[in-house]
Amino acid sequence: MPIIRCPQCSEKMQVDRGDLGERVVCPGCDHRFAAREDAPDDDRPSDRGRPNSRLDDGFDRPRPKTKSNKLLWIILALVSLFVVLPCLGCIGFFVYFDNAKADFPASWTDHSLTATDRTPSPVTAAFPTPPVTKFLRDPENDGTGSTLSVNNIQQNGALTDATFLVGYVDYPPGTANPLDKAYVPLRKAITAEHLYNPLLEPQVASESSTTVGIYPAKEAIYLKEHGDFVLRIIHENDRPRGSTVRGIVVLAGGTGMKEEDKQKFLNSVKIGKGK
Repeated sequence: MPIIRCPQCSEKMQVDRGDLGERVVCPGCDHRFAAREDAPDDDRPSDRGRPNSRLDDGFDRPRPKTKSNKLLWIILALVSLFVVLPCLGCIGFFVYFDNAKADFPASWTDHSLTATDRTPSPVTAAFPTPPVTKFLRDPENDGTGSTLSVNNIQQNGALTDATFLVGYVDYPPGTANPLDKAYVPLRKAITAEHLYNPLLEPQVASESSTTVGIYPAKEAIYLKEHGDFVLRIIHENDRPRGSTVRGIVVLAGGTGMKEEDKQKFLNSVKIGKGK
């Protein structure tokens, strides 16, 4: 009986001579192929240089499936949608606000805050536009006061991130260490009211004790990318005995504010007898 070889798995099998040329099924791998008498191993023609010669059995066979690029394109699309585009948007946002600085061509005008106290002591600063009066409270230490502020200035039909603020808060007579008590709660109150951002919470880069004019103060400087704000809490320590203890609040900064305008406002602040 003739011996044939499966072209798929090389399994040898015997078939009737009358079955030569007919399609048979390999018992080893179930491959269907045309039965052809197998040549002795020494007489078998070399397959070298004849790709797929073992598969050339006279019948069309499905070609091996190639991996589709569809999954790769889906992955690239998702990366572009959720990574590349948001990153480009953030870069554009910061570039825009870095260049979209507020411009104040009009003359700056002094504005004063005067408390209803036995001996009023004004707090004055120069604003580029008329400020708005707002209530200021330190609930942790029973202190109340008010502020004058300008926030998110309208420039060329859009809001520009820039803030100018000066204010005060009065504590009961005899309150000791007002800076130590008031600094943290006032910083929180000012941040919540004037620096609140649901997308980017302002972070303080550094804090230090300093002086403003003749008065002791504490200063917080926010991260440059978060507005580069300067916040000062000042103790007006030359008030008459028996009067309320006063803390002064000064804030300036924003991604849309020029450095020279920020310094101009900070330098314009005058408190009572001293600057």
